[in-house]
Amino acid sequence: MDSTKHVGVIAIIISKRETTAPKVNQILTNHGELIIGRLGLPYGDHGLHVISLIVDGEKEQLQGLAAELTAVPDTIVESTMSPVCLG
Repeated sequence: MDSTKHVGVIAIIISKRETTAPKVNQILTNHGELIIGRLGLPYGDHGLHVISLIVDGEKEQLQGLAAELTAVPDTIVESTMSPVCLG
C-alpha cells in the first residue's frame, strides 16, 4: 500500500435525511481520522442537505471513504484528490 498522503474534497448531497443522515454520519465517524474539516448545510427549499469534507489520507483510504458514502441510498457523492503529496 502506498503510504503517501493526499488532500482531497468530498461533496455529499443527501435526500431523505431522516433515513440517510444517520448512515452517512456513522461512516464519517468511522473515518474521523481522515477528516480535516466538515461543513453541512440544509437546502431545505429543495429537500436536500449538502456536506462538504476536506480530507487528508492515503489514496486508498480516501477512495474507500468515498465508496462507502456512495453505497448509501439517496446520496450523491463526488470527490477529488490533489496530485500534491503531503509526504
